[in-house]
Amino acid sequence: MSKKAIEAGHLLTLCDWGRPELAELFEVVDQYAVGAGPRFEAAAAMFFPPSSLRTRLSFERGASQMGIQPVTFPPESLDRNEDLTDVAAYLSQWASLLVVRQSDIGV
Repeated sequence: MSKKAIEAGHLLTLCDWGRPELAELFEVVDQYAVGAGPRFEAAAAMFFPPSSLRTRLSFERGASQMGIQPVTFPPESLDRNEDLTDVAAYLSQWASLLVVRQSDIGV
């Protein structure tokens, strides 16, 4: 899986991925396991609830291994009375990746 392919995609679900795409994904995972995966000049805006220690650590560490600067916001940052589309549009000017773990899927 090329760096370009990784940058072009969205990973919301694996349900639409076939065997070839999954095999490529695991090849990239194996590369990262030995410190040889693709590197990115990017930033990731991350939002996690306070109880999400393992998920937060996994994403922050993974981002760092990929050369991505993790910027973790307090969980209450999304609890504002502001349109989330506007928030996402603003963040997209500074971050290449948005990671949100939110219990209310409607948010």
